[in-house]
Amino acid sequence: MDERQIAGILKNQRMEHARPWKPISPDYLTTKEFLSLIGIEGRGREYRRTILYLEIASRRDNSDQLLPDYLRKGFRDGMVRVHVFRARSETLIGVEYRVPVENVDERYAKRITEIVSCRNGKTPESISRGTLKKLRQLSMITRKSISEMIDTLVSRELEVVLGKQDGSA
Repeated sequence: MDERQIAGILKNQRMEHARPWKPISPDYLTTKEFLSLIGIEGRGREYRRTILYLEIASRRDNSDQLLPDYLRKGFRDGMVRVHVFRARSETLIGVEYRVPVENVDERYAKRITEIVSCRNGKTPESISRGTLKKLRQLSMITRKSISEMIDTLVSRELEVVLGKQDGSA
């Protein structure tokens, strides 16, 4: 049995275990939304490892002892609950992990509300299309990501504001 056959068998098992796909609702957080909530970036080794932990949590009821503390802290009473849905597109994995909002720790309630409202585009703090277009152009010119540019600009503005406060005191 070669690597492709094993990957195919594992993919079929995941697909059998998954619920039928349905649009994301305010009752669930996507994987990226939840992981950003607990402080994990959307790429890299830690992200991939955490996805593996979410898969383990979705398959076993007694998986809480197997999971790291940083993941359990994001859930109410440390009880990790993850639901698996079939992905909308056929990819290598083909499943989406979603976290029920009711199972997320209460301290994240305000942030969850912001995430859900941003998802629907109802937040007053969202970036307009024109500003996003300008940021993309600037990103291409400077060869920096949009988040790097925003971080730099926010840091500069913070220094200016704090400098004005120190001077006036």
